[in-house]
Amino acid sequence: MRVIVGGAGQVGMHLIDFLVNEGSDVIVLDSDQERIRQINDKYDVQAIVGHISDPEALEAAGASAETDIMISVAQSDEVNMVASQIAHSVFGIQTKIARIRRRSYQESYFQALFDDKIFPIDHVIWPEMETAEAICMSLAIPGAAEAISLCDGIVELISLHLNENCPILNEPLRQLTDRFSDLPITITAIVRGEEVLVPSAQDVFRKGDQIYFCTDREYIPAALFTFGYEAKPLERVLIVGGGQIASELALKLIAEHSDIKIRIIEKSAQQAREVSQKMQGRAMVIRGDAMDIQILEEAGIDRCDTVLSLTNHEETNILLALLAKRKGIDRVASLINHSDYFPLLKALGVDMVVSPREITASNILRHLRSGHVHQAHSIAGGQAEVIESEISRNAPVCGKTIQEAQFPRKTIVGAVIRNQKMLVPKPDMRLLEGDHIVVLAHRSVVRKLQNKITPFHHQT
Repeated sequence: MRVIVGGAGQVGMHLIDFLVNEGSDVIVLDSDQERIRQINDKYDVQAIVGHISDPEALEAAGASAETDIMISVAQSDEVNMVASQIAHSVFGIQTKIARIRRRSYQESYFQALFDDKIFPIDHVIWPEMETAEAICMSLAIPGAAEAISLCDGIVELISLHLNENCPILNEPLRQLTDRFSDLPITITAIVRGEEVLVPSAQDVFRKGDQIYFCTDREYIPAALFTFGYEAKPLERVLIVGGGQIASELALKLIAEHSDIKIRIIEKSAQQAREVSQKMQGRAMVIRGDAMDIQILEEAGIDRCDTVLSLTNHEETNILLALLAKRKGIDRVASLINHSDYFPLLKALGVDMVVSPREITASNILRHLRSGHVHQAHSIAGGQAEVIESEISRNAPVCGKTIQEAQFPRKTIVGAVIRNQKMLVPKPDMRLLEGDHIVVLAHRSVVRKLQNKITPFHHQT
């Protein structure tokens, strides 16, 4: 697959790393000469200094009808929009993906801009809105570090941290199946330290592990109880930072939780006014520095059940998360883009690490998969991927049992959906045409996995 990536910021670099690992033919355009030099030194790609919206730069990158995809993630929305128009009209590039961040472009009045005759973007990525949605989904499940809805909401992939309240610590996974035989649940990954393990029946749960599991949505409360978590309603939420992610999230939480009380701390006077106007009295906005303990006390941090630190400064988010945990807050989340900080936050006991970079990359990722892949999500700092795929008649695994299918090592089938019902995968379960399967794979074997589940004539 031939892909042009425009913009080598945090999201762009994450995508480049993924695409190179997949064996794609990658060309990178960025206006920062030093960044381009670093990319050429690190990756076997063609990296060129230039703007993605410059026809001459695109021509130098070899843009043509033979280019499969152009992904434009430059800092400017308008650059990404113009780049898509040029890619379509001048070079005939087949698929255009563009990141758009400005909230006003999401309004119905401006939606017409993304018509094929104006800015022909095949897939628009809205980072702030999608990040807010991801946080909201996780907050809806008590204790969840991450939650991903799959197969039209039938299956939920949930990530939890195992603490001293977990009743099955130091027990092998096989005992989970024996003790809770009526519970539709499959453990798909264990994150231990910086290592992602695709588990076997002999692996043991340890305190501090972060686990990923698939379960039927109707059984979420029972699954949470199994790991020592109880359902608790969101009542008092403190959001630090009044940017677009914070305001989008606050509005979503208000819409979904009628009795919720939300307070927002924002340092900038102008930003505080803007977010206050958006809230229209539905949330209290406090103007001040959240690093000032008096401001935190004014916001009632001691009475909160949830603290979300969503400022643009990662160090501030880490410090606030540490303070909130020391105060005994039930649930604490930090917005972080640098994956190097993830282990630190886990060691500090932070419940949820929010990475807009990874969420945005995942939303782009699902459009890169070929064949009958319906969803694809990057998880665990990009070390693994969760794929939902439909089994077609020509797929190599169709008609075979899971054992006969010989899925690659470091993969695990987390769920099989048949007739709108989740089935717990067993080695002798036969995969039928029309089934949907949820598979977790280590990033090193994703390409091998796709060749197993993709129809023969689509294999790469």
